[in-house]
Amino acid sequence: MNREEFLQGLGAALNGEVPSSVIQENLRYYDEYIRSEVSKGRPEEEVIEEIGGYRLIAKTIIEANGGDSQGAGGYRETDSNPYGNQYSGSGQDSYGGYDQRENRRGFHMYDLSRGWRRFIVPVVLVLILFLVISIIGGIFSLLSPILGPLLIIWFLVTIFRNREQ
Repeated sequence: MNREEFLQGLGAALNGEVPSSVIQENLRYYDEYIRSEVSKGRPEEEVIEEIGGYRLIAKTIIEANGGDSQGAGGYRETDSNPYGNQYSGSGQDSYGGYDQRENRRGFHMYDLSRGWRRFIVPVVLVLILFLVISIIGGIFSLLSPILGPLLIIWFLVTIFRNREQ
């Protein structure tokens, strides 16, 4: 496979799945990459083989842009939103399928693999420390009416023992 065949295949695989700006950006990137490697003296076929199949690259690009992993996305430039469908509130998208956003109301997913761990871990540790201190303080507050008289009795007993000896 040569560069032109690779780029045409990639463009055809992305067409209708992602916005045309994403298609052009990726075609430009792979075209420049292949040309730069060929200018270094490598054979064009070797560079393209190293990159991998255009179908796999297209699938990765589609998934990275929020497309359907099955390859049945359906992005159209004329649609009014980036999800590729007209939302009319009826639960039907412009392709006649069910609009999945209807189910997602009020549900948010947070990616904890990013900076959230740096925030959540110290907060959880502080909360655990606060809980432990609260429990210990609660035990002492319950025992304090008893501890005062017990300490006085213990003090008197030790004094009388020392006098007897």
